[in-house]
Amino acid sequence: MLISSEEVRATLEAGRRAAAEALRHAADQLEAVPLDRAVEALAWLETQLESFLREAERAFRSDPGAT
Repeated sequence: MLISSEEVRATLEAGRRAAAEALRHAADQLEAVPLDRAVEALAWLETQLESFLREAERAFRSDPGAT
């Protein structure tokens, strides 16, 4: 079963919105905790995001049609 390009775009847009909302929620929570805990959480989040971005880049390089 083939998926239309419109369906792919809609799915990607929904994923982007969900990711952005999750990051906004995390930022709101970080603002409510003491600075030392927020720094620890941000350092952890930064390493997770870097890993995610490396994996995404690797996936797009291995599938030229994915971009």
